[in-house]
Amino acid sequence: MNSAYGCSCAYDGDSGSKEEQLEKVTIITLNDFDDDHLANDTINDLFVSNLNYLPIEDYIANNNDNIRDPYEGFRLEKAPVLNKNFKAKVIVELSTGEVYEAETTEQVIE
Repeated sequence: MNSAYGCSCAYDGDSGSKEEQLEKVTIITLNDFDDDHLANDTINDLFVSNLNYLPIEDYIANNNDNIRDPYEGFRLEKAPVLNKNFKAKVIVELSTGEVYEAETTEQVIE
């Protein structure tokens, strides 16, 4: 018996960017985090990639592909010590020269 199967086609953009690569990601804590990371300090060393658990800098250095997933992200590896209210500023720099900046909403992490 012959069979035919179908699936939905990918939507425009689902295959990722044709030219954009991550050049740099900077995460800055807006509240005191711990004794080594006070308000307005960079906290990149506290995050790893959701995809392969590499630190941010290693993930970017080892990733030569264009951005494929709009949900690429990084995970905080430990809870704040000095202030349970966590808020950060994220700065993303792309290979096209574009720079994007946003602040997270404040989260209580216990």
